[in-house]
Amino acid sequence: MRRILYPLIFLLILGGIGYYFFFTSHPLGEIPDLSKLISTSSVPTTYAGIVANHALWPKEVTLRVSLKTPIMVNGKEAGFSTVAAGTTCKVLHLTSDGRVEILVNGSKMAIAQKDTDLMERVGGAASQKP
Repeated sequence: MRRILYPLIFLLILGGIGYYFFFTSHPLGEIPDLSKLISTSSVPTTYAGIVANHALWPKEVTLRVSLKTPIMVNGKEAGFSTVAAGTTCKVLHLTSDGRVEILVNGSKMAIAQKDTDLMERVGGAASQKP
């Protein structure tokens, strides 16, 4: 019985000491706060950085300028309609040349990213160029 009991007690004591030192001290000092390591500063603030990371693309943008969109009847252009500034449109694609492809009244259009609130939606600096 002593052959089993003494080694078992020894292992329990050794395990308790290891547990104490493992969870109360760190070999490199304090464990860093991960919330400080993960911040919004890691989000690209340039248009090119946003284009490269599809996960950052907003689903929609708001127009800063009014647009003329074609009115199509039976596949032919029948005139134009004006879309007012402040209209929210679905984002289809971001191009590397600084244009945002959007869906406006059923028509696909490409407009300059500066004519939308894209950079504000992503959190980047609007003054930065593509």
